[in-house]
Amino acid sequence: MAAAQDTLRLTLDEVVALARKQSPQAVAARHQYRAAYWNWRSFKADYLPSLTFSSNSQLNRSISPVTLPDGTDSFVHRNQLLNDGSMTINQNIALLGGSVFVQSGLQRLDIFSENQYSFKSTPVVIGYSQNLFGYNYLKWNKRIEPV
Repeated sequence: MAAAQDTLRLTLDEVVALARKQSPQAVAARHQYRAAYWNWRSFKADYLPSLTFSSNSQLNRSISPVTLPDGTDSFVHRNQLLNDGSMTINQNIALLGGSVFVQSGLQRLDIFSENQYSFKSTPVVIGYSQNLFGYNYLKWNKRIEPV
């Protein structure tokens, strides 16, 4: 009686539909479609603007030799912290093969031994970047991607 309960009865149309969904070729075709879709999205993303934020922190605790005005050397304890942050907006330009960017940044230097700190800001930097030696990959990608 247990064997009768484990039996699954299907019509020919149901078997064909099940084979279409679960066959190795169907699974491979679905994965190829998804891979092609995400490759296309990646290709299109190369032509969209990008926003990046970068930061860096450097702690310096060291003993350094310093030459005094009389010519002798003295060892000085250094205890400094440098924090740096910047934000960049970048837009690739396929026609020229380069990119236009706008950048802003801020630095803070803490000197712990003297309880001092100072700031340095870069309000706006506007620039254009392009490889001098090489081909225009953005232009070529537009030609070969639809193929």
